[in-house]
This record gives sequence, structure tokens and C-alpha cells, in this order.
Amino acid sequence: MLLLGLIIMAIGTIGGGYIIHMSNRQSTKNTVTSDGNLTRTAIKESEIRISELVKRTGQSNENVTSLLIKLFGNDYTKILSEDKTYNNLVRRLEGNTLEMLIEENEELKGKLSEQHLDEDFKEKLSFLMMNLKYDEALKHIENKIAKNPQIETLATLYQFKSVIYRFKGDTQNQGKSISKALALNEDDPEIIFSYGLFLGMKGVYKEAENYFKKYLDYLLEQEDKNMVRIITAYYHLSSSCLNQGKIDETLSFCDAALSYKIDENNPKYGIHRIYLVIGNAYLADYKLSVSKSDRIKKLDYAIDNYMTSLKVYNNNYKGNSSYLGHIYSGLGGAWLYKEDIEKAIEYHKKALGQYILIYGENHMYVADTFNNMANCLLFGNQVKDAIFAYESAEEITISILGEGHPSLAFTYKNLSIAYLSKKELNLVKAEDYANKAYKIFLKNFSSDYFETNRTKLLLEKINKLKEEEE
Repeated sequence: MLLLGLIIMAIGTIGGGYIIHMSNRQSTKNTVTSDGNLTRTAIKESEIRISELVKRTGQSNENVTSLLIKLFGNDYTKILSEDKTYNNLVRRLEGNTLEMLIEENEELKGKLSEQHLDEDFKEKLSFLMMNLKYDEALKHIENKIAKNPQIETLATLYQFKSVIYRFKGDTQNQGKSISKALALNEDDPEIIFSYGLFLGMKGVYKEAENYFKKYLDYLLEQEDKNMVRIITAYYHLSSSCLNQGKIDETLSFCDAALSYKIDENNPKYGIHRIYLVIGNAYLADYKLSVSKSDRIKKLDYAIDNYMTSLKVYNNNYKGNSSYLGHIYSGLGGAWLYKEDIEKAIEYHKKALGQYILIYGENHMYVADTFNNMANCLLFGNQVKDAIFAYESAEEITISILGEGHPSLAFTYKNLSIAYLSKKELNLVKAEDYANKAYKIFLKNFSSDYFETNRTKLLLEKINKLKEEEE
């Protein structure tokens, strides 16, 4: 009951009602009449789906319709009425707003036009990809591959297959396709970039960093600078450095991106991403700082950059997105470290609302946000609510990653601490959760790992309390 209550509360903070996860919707099979017009049922289905997009994006019906026309042209209702294309749109909106998709499509058209492929082939492939007909686009490429083109052309075709598989969320085939492309042409800059994206998705950040550096070096050598691609390269490069804990390198690449003094209010550049990475870097650096004054300074820098990211985002985009969730989540974390629990919870609620609208309830971003909210509640001595939030995180994590996953160890440890508080003292539950955490830490890390040792000390404390009770 608490999980549903928190979900409704979080959704309410961004002005939407609770909606179903749209990718599960299925329309009728016959969407078009014999003369090529939409059936009444298909028209009704497209209207329903526009309403769902209105709720999902947080924009007006008029704005959504206008953006759909920019994205797909006047045939947008037909695209919405088809299950596959609509579900592809929903998947693409997990990390983007409609405005971002428009900019991304323009960039994709540009990259496709640069390729040494026959014009008829490129025109059809562009049409299929812009209209989210990914299965047909893959077949179109396969037919071209079957004609045994030159190696350079073959590499390009595999690269575009990897792009389509990335859009479909098929990481396995994305990896196979881009690996084939790289084996055929390891010097092509777009293949290098796509391989870096794949490595980043797999968590191989050091190798991803190297490929993004190669791509950036190529872009910077060009006489005609493509600033959209340069800023994107700096974003992915700084992100891969941050994921390795390389704070100085992260900030250096972000500063380099901002040094170009481009128009931050032009949505095609996505500058909000750079400020978000800077905020994350300072928040990570805060944890490593020793002096109190230095720690306060790092937190202030983090908050300033998150707020700048939020401002730039709101100036350029009107809809909800995971980026907005990430900004709110960062602000929630920063305000927790500043010990302003009310602000921390406020931003984590906003993050939760974004993630549920974008991904549905059963997603690790949702689980992580419940954990973050629980940490705030526990710090604020709202122990009962903290326990419910931790248990919600536990439930979602188990459903996605299974029992015994390393992510659960931190939740179990915190649940143990919560059950040691005077308000909710329960030594049996505290010991049970601490034991679960300790076993997971030992199995996945080592006996020397600091969290393993902390949990061991926690168990010793619990045993001492049990002895005192006896």
C-alpha cells in the first residue's frame, strides 16, 4: 500500500495522473482501409495514444500534436495507430523528450547523407528510421548486405544496424553488429563512436573513454567543426571518466565543452547534459574531500550546476524525461549532504515521479530513488516511512535483478540500521537483514571490503544488544 501511495504522491508532484506503461498496449490489427485511409478504430487508437503521450510528457495536447507533426509529418496518426512503431516511440522516449527526438533525427539524417551509399537506398533507409519502422529498416539493410558490397560499405551497413538495435533496446545484437563494423573498418569515426556507446552501456568505461577520445580527436581535426557532435563527444567522454572516479578529467572535459560559448538555449546542443555531469562530479568529489570548508564548497558547486542544468533544460524542452529525473536525483543527494531533509525529499519525490512516468514502476531508477528517499527519511528520524521505502526498493530490485544481487546488500544493511532505532527497535529483523547484507558482501566483494567490515561490526553490535536484553 505504501508503494502505491508513494507512487501516486510522486506522480502528483509533476502534475500528471497515474498512467499505464504504454508499451503494453495493443491496438487492433486492421489500421488502414483498402484505399489507404485509417479505420475508425485506428483513428480512435491514435487519439488514445496521443492522450497517453500528453500525460507522459506533461505537455498540452496542442504541443504534443505539433511536435508529432514535426517528427513524423502529417501521417503521425498512422504511425501512432501501429503497435510496433508506437512501442518504438515509447522506448525512444525513455531517454528523450519529443524535442530531443526531433533534433536526434536531424542529426541522424545528416550522418546518413554523408555515407557513400546509393541515394535510393539512403532515402528509403532514412524514411524507415525516421518513421520508427525498425524491423523494415533492418530488412532493407540485410538485402543490401546480401549483394556483397565493398568492405567500406559493408562496415557502414553494420554500423547502422547497430544504431537501429540500440534504438530497439537490443544490446546483444547491437554489440554483434558494431563489432562486425569495427572489424571491417576500425578507422571510421562513426563506427568508433558507436562502439564507444556500446562499451559504455556494458559498463566497460575505460575502453569506452579511449574510443570517445579517438572520436573527439577526429572531430577537432576537421576544419568545419560540427559543434553538435563535439559537445556530444565531450558529454560521453566526461561521463565515462566520471564512472571511473576520474573527477579532474571529468571536469576538464566539461570545461572544454563549455569553452566554445555556444548558445545554451539551442536544444540541438543538449548543454544541460554537461552541467548535469559537472554537478555529479562535484557531488562525487564532495565525498572524497577532507576539510569541512572544502566539502561545503563542493556541495555548493554541485547544486549550482544542477540548477543551471535544470534551467537550460526547461528553456529548451517542455516535456518529462529521464534527464529531468537525474537532475532532481542529484539535487536530492546534494541537499541530503547539506542536511536539509525537506528539500532532499522534495527533489527525490520529483525524481521518482519522472522515473515512474518514463519507465513504469518496475525499474532500477525507481528502486534507487526509493533507496535515496529512505536514506533521507532515516536521517530525519522518520524511521517507519524509511523502512517502507527501503522495502519498496527491495521488492523492485528482487523482481528485476533477483535474490542475492549486490545492490540489495546496501538496502539490507540500511534496513538493519533502521530496525536498531529506538522508534522501531526489532533485534530479530535487524539481525536478519544484517546477515543477508553480510553474506552478499562476502560473496560479491571480499572480507576486506569496507562495507563488509562495517556490516560485520553491525552484527557484533546487534549480538551485544541481544546479550544485554537477556
